[in-house]
Amino acid sequence: MPLSLSELTNAMSAAARSAGQSASTAGKDLTGDVERFVLPQMEGIASQIISIQTGGFDEDTAQLLMSMEIHHVSSVICSVSELVALEVQNIINAALQAVAGLVNTSLRFALL
Repeated sequence: MPLSLSELTNAMSAAARSAGQSASTAGKDLTGDVERFVLPQMEGIASQIISIQTGGFDEDTAQLLMSMEIHHVSSVICSVSELVALEVQNIINAALQAVAGLVNTSLRFALL
């Protein structure tokens, strides 16, 4: 049975949206990041699956192509994670900066 690019993309996008809505890191809703960075990659995965189905690849080549596509998407998702980690670090830095003067004056040396 031929696979449909739109059906594959829609199913993967729905799953990614659901995962993004249920995931939360440091109180940050990841839905916007999933929409901006992850969902555009779903069509690439779906397209690769269609190419594998119609391209007549042997199993080893098909597995390699799929692995490469998934690795690419994983890199994008890791980039989103790095953005979240940066935001968490900014929160910590702001909190420390808020008390740095008081702490450093009290200790008589620069701890923060």
